[in-house]
Amino acid sequence: MRNSIQRQLILDAIKTLHHSTAAEIHEYIRSRYPSISLGTVYRNLNSMVEEGIIHRLSLPDGPDRFEIRLRRHYHVVCSECGAIVDLENIPEETLQELDGTVETSTGFSVWAHDINFSGSCPRCKSGRENQ
Repeated sequence: MRNSIQRQLILDAIKTLHHSTAAEIHEYIRSRYPSISLGTVYRNLNSMVEEGIIHRLSLPDGPDRFEIRLRRHYHVVCSECGAIVDLENIPEETLQELDGTVETSTGFSVWAHDINFSGSCPRCKSGRENQ
């Protein structure tokens, strides 16, 4: 896909907003580029996911979120407020071992995996404890 102004605006928005939805990206861009449509944002997001430029974070109870793909990592998602935190300190050897365990037990050739941990963030946890 060619590098258009819309595509660059979308990438800039993802870098700025981090873990943002398509609607949030669209709203952010519209403040500076009012003619961009939500459809254009979705088409570009889907293309960039397929090209491996960005990562789609699919959560069970909400819209997909997008981030720049840097290196493999996991996410911790607050089940109460929806906050998302990157979990980047897991050694690559551990990730490879997990892939190997899945391959051995299923016969699949694993080329990627996404794991999201759910729980309560410190702010929500503290709010409950103070009630």
